[in-house]
Amino acid sequence: PRRRLLYTWEMVRVNSIWVGINTNRSTALAVEAIENGIITQLQGYWGIQTEVRLEADNRFRQGGLAACPVREAYSARLDLRLFGNTPDCFVEIKNVTLVEDGIAYFPDGVTVRGSKHVIELERAVAKGYKGVILFVVQREDAVVLRPADHIDSRFAQTLRQACSNGVQAIAYKASVSPGEIVIVREIPVEL
Repeated sequence: PRRRLLYTWEMVRVNSIWVGINTNRSTALAVEAIENGIITQLQGYWGIQTEVRLEADNRFRQGGLAACPVREAYSARLDLRLFGNTPDCFVEIKNVTLVEDGIAYFPDGVTVRGSKHVIELERAVAKGYKGVILFVVQREDAVVLRPADHIDSRFAQTLRQACSNGVQAIAYKASVSPGEIVIVREIPVEL
């Protein structure tokens, strides 16, 4: 597709901290970190597929759409599907830029779409897959991540419910500088 603008705004400096603000960058950062074994919870997978939908029925995978008499509607796309470890793992990646007093918060605005993605991960777990929501904190001053109840209580409630049903919430922060952005370490998630 043709670009509308010649440049992409990647980061901004807030006080003395560089903050990665390009939401599209978080998926590339996550894939690189998975491939390099940095995200320990996602080690052991040999294949990565991007922008995937949860299958409506396992028969689709085995015999194609014609093998299933009734086609269940597909829903929201998830960022990644990892292959090669049992079970396959669906991953939704969220870019985090809001930090207050060392606490990273997601979301930084109301996100109906974000809640749909969490519900989709919950469906994946119910179907026997692994479901992970990966928060990529693109700034170095965060020490913990929490859902932003004060901004979007519905998302926070949906996330807690999904995690109680088997979805795994993990957060990794990135080192951000004009020279590079790279995921460096895990930080705890407090639900």
